[in-house]
Amino acid sequence: MISHEVKYYVDSGKKSGKAKESGEMALKTGSFDFEEHMEKYDLENSAIHRKLQSKVEALQIMRNELEKYRSERDQFKLMAETLQMRYSAIKSSLNSTELQAAGFGHGSAVSLIVNQTRERNLSLTTEVEALRQRVHELEGDIKVLRTKNSDLKANCRKLKSSEQVKLNANGDILWQEEKSKLIAQMEGIKKKNAQLQYDFRSLLDEKEEVVMERDAYKCKAHRLNHELSIVLKGDKSQRAILDVDGLILENKHQLEKIANLENELALAKQSAAKYKTMLDTKRKKGIIKLGNNNNQMIMSHTQVKELLQRGTVEELPLKAATISELKSLCLALLDNVNDKSLALSHQKRTNKLLAAKISELEQRIQVLTGSNGAALSCLSPSQILLNGYSSATVDLDLSEEIKKLKA
Repeated sequence: MISHEVKYYVDSGKKSGKAKESGEMALKTGSFDFEEHMEKYDLENSAIHRKLQSKVEALQIMRNELEKYRSERDQFKLMAETLQMRYSAIKSSLNSTELQAAGFGHGSAVSLIVNQTRERNLSLTTEVEALRQRVHELEGDIKVLRTKNSDLKANCRKLKSSEQVKLNANGDILWQEEKSKLIAQMEGIKKKNAQLQYDFRSLLDEKEEVVMERDAYKCKAHRLNHELSIVLKGDKSQRAILDVDGLILENKHQLEKIANLENELALAKQSAAKYKTMLDTKRKKGIIKLGNNNNQMIMSHTQVKELLQRGTVEELPLKAATISELKSLCLALLDNVNDKSLALSHQKRTNKLLAAKISELEQRIQVLTGSNGAALSCLSPSQILLNGYSSATVDLDLSEEIKKLKA
């Protein structure tokens, strides 16, 4: 089987040599272009490499078999020597007169065993000789394959050197083009890198500004929180607890009051504009007189005052229209007086609330100042509220508040 493999590899080597010769002829003629030539070269090179690898594997297999046969040869040799020694010992013992007298002659069982061992020894010696001849043949095949392998390696080196020269000659132009493209790409990348660095620096500046604004707002919120805690509680130990619900409700109430006042102000402006236009039209026509049944007659406060001061009841015409107009005037004056009294009562209530707030604030300020009232009397209210404030605990207080919210 090994000889057949050797013949196969020898034939494949011859075929590869023919393929190389045909490749060289194709290169000499120059009928194919560079790309086709490179493809053929790659195919031939890969085929040669595969053949070389297969031959190396065959050599390895043959080497392993050779080692195996050598070990078997040594074993058989030892067995033959031991059998030879045993045979000589048995023969010498059989030739003794004592054994022949005891019945161990040529026709006995011992002589038969000796003959069998002798025949076996002969067969083993013939096998050993055949194996030796096989080993010599394999060694010759290995030498032939080694020479073939060295020739193939030399041919591969020659082909590589020739193709390398051609590639160097034709690849300079391609390398110059690739070099110019790479330089252009590097310049574009450098420009992008510079732009990214500029953007990164601008982002860092914006980040610093945002951080500064954040710190400023944080300190402001902490300071206002301190002031609110002092104003609402009056106790420095309870400044962390804020009556936020009360503040929200009061804010909603104030917003509702402001909305109502704005609506009342708008209605008052509309009525004032209406009265003003009507008064202007009446003034253009002449003096306003009582007794005329005019539904659009409206008198101002100054006109009513002048009418009551200069006129008497005898001067007025005694008519039903005059009496009705006087009644309407009295009712209007009564409504005006009621409105004024209601506004005055509201003002008194607000004044009372403000006075209570002021007194409460004064009491809290006195509680906060304590014995240092004389020293803090010259300070402003904001300075009094910020008494004992420290901006160093901003981050600590915020972290505690965040922990409380998470809990």
